Amino acid sequence: MEGNGAVLVEGEEFDRVQPRIEAELEEREGLA
Repeated sequence: MEGNGAVLVEGEEFDRVQPRIEAELEEREGLA
């Protein structure tokens, strides 16, 4: 999981970035 921009977050920060992470994952799957 290193080198892909992933970071450990918790609490409100996680809630704030989670939708962006999911959107990026979906975008990558669409390109795969």
